[in-house]
Amino acid sequence: MHAFESEHPDCAIELVRLNWFEQGEALLDGTVDVGFLRRPFEDRGLRTIAVGAETSVVFLPATHRLASQKTVLQAELDGEKILDGERRHTSSIEEKLELVAAGHGLAVLPESVGAYYHSDALARVPLADAPPHELCLAVLSSRRQPHLRAFLHTAAELLAT
Repeated sequence: MHAFESEHPDCAIELVRLNWFEQGEALLDGTVDVGFLRRPFEDRGLRTIAVGAETSVVFLPATHRLASQKTVLQAELDGEKILDGERRHTSSIEEKLELVAAGHGLAVLPESVGAYYHSDALARVPLADAPPHELCLAVLSSRRQPHLRAFLHTAAELLAT
């Protein structure tokens, strides 16, 4: 942000914290100009720039049959309830991981997302054959303002290092 602000002092940057399920909509309705998003998200109407990727991990109750494994394969999760599937969305990572700890399902997350949440009731195991969680900068496809292009260029350059 500092690199962009020094080059564009007339542009103010304001960070907006959104839940994961609100991010794409915030771009589409104009609440935010640029998003830093992790896939999966609906990218229809968005222009995206991939800036990185993260390993997937599965969070499970510490007493779960897979909790002591060094890695887990996706096939080993067949039949398991994965939170934030089609039916129920949690409002935060904390809520999701509390539900996992209480035995209400499992959670597949990017490695860094769960790194800030520690509980003896949870196990975190790398998901060996899962595709990485892609990190993207996103902007509405119809937005072509020079300051947005400049911001995307600066941010992509800095995030790629």
